[in-house]
Amino acid sequence: MGIHTRTRPTRRAIGQPANLRQQRRQTQGKFLAGLTILLVLAFAGCSDVTATATREPTPTPTLAPTPTTAPVPVVSFGDGSMPMPDAEKLARLSQLLSGVPAQYTQALHLDLAALLDNPDVQEAIKLDSLGIMGALPPGTSNVLDGLVLASRDDGEGLIVIMDGNLDIESLFQVAQAFGISLGGPKAQAYRDHQIWDIDILGQKLAIGGVDGSTSVSSTGSSAGGVSAVDLVKSALDSFDGIEPGLLEDLNVARLVNRLPSGVVMALFLSCAEMEDISPISSLESCAGAAASVEFLNADTFAVNILVGFGIEGEASTAAALVEEDGLSVGSLVPQEMAARAEGPLLAVRFFIDAAEVAQVIDTLIGLE
Repeated sequence: MGIHTRTRPTRRAIGQPANLRQQRRQTQGKFLAGLTILLVLAFAGCSDVTATATREPTPTPTLAPTPTTAPVPVVSFGDGSMPMPDAEKLARLSQLLSGVPAQYTQALHLDLAALLDNPDVQEAIKLDSLGIMGALPPGTSNVLDGLVLASRDDGEGLIVIMDGNLDIESLFQVAQAFGISLGGPKAQAYRDHQIWDIDILGQKLAIGGVDGSTSVSSTGSSAGGVSAVDLVKSALDSFDGIEPGLLEDLNVARLVNRLPSGVVMALFLSCAEMEDISPISSLESCAGAAASVEFLNADTFAVNILVGFGIEGEASTAAALVEEDGLSVGSLVPQEMAARAEGPLLAVRFFIDAAEVAQVIDTLIGLE
């Protein structure tokens, strides 16, 4: 389990994304268009309508002065160089991911509170590149703290799990006040939950309440004709432990529990899903991979990549391969990185300039 470091000053181009990624982007874009309308209405509802459940306003953080040029840290795997995830954030992320059914193969978490509250992060990531983010009105962090988007390997069955108090009844009142018809939805009971079947300007959308701070939504799946309501019910079954969830996979749980917290997190059951990250995408015996983009200072972000294997020796072999071949993320080849085996996990960490963050995120999750 040695430490592997490599410096590669050159850059090389990578081929165009596969058709599957284009299909996923189209599916996500269609869903996010409807979800954006909902969130805009939800924000208006928090401002103009008395909600059934209110949240305390999120205080604006006081940012410490940042030097004009921050020193770039040295990438190494000494003590503390790849931090463990923040315990509180990990607990909340695990709660959100518990609603992802076991048959799903990829999940994305956006920390909206960090994205919207930190000007340095906003400047670096360029929120428009995340699709939904640029459409959200100021103050939406008072509605949602985070989002998890999950789908199957065919890009179908997209569900969005929302972290925050989204008051559906108040949303309907606001929509009516703006002259927007939501199809006259009525809540249907599903065990201890409620599900709304909504029509937004011809776009079908179902939303189910999980608890006081979590909800799940979907637009349905064109493959197999699975309705939006059925997909929401499937997620609620996973939340309630009636059906198996993604986190019950020990390899997935190991990745989530080790991945450092970041403003963006991506989780894949197959390394092939990291199609623009070489040589990660072609590693044999891969049992799943995860990545996070971590804010360090106004000039520097850290990218953390974990790959799970069935046995410890395979991770060491993969670390040696990364040392030999270097790492490329799309057209970006990190100038300095560190890689090592941690038991059955391959851990890779490198730093990027703020100007490269949007490119790296798009390579990881392809929402642009």
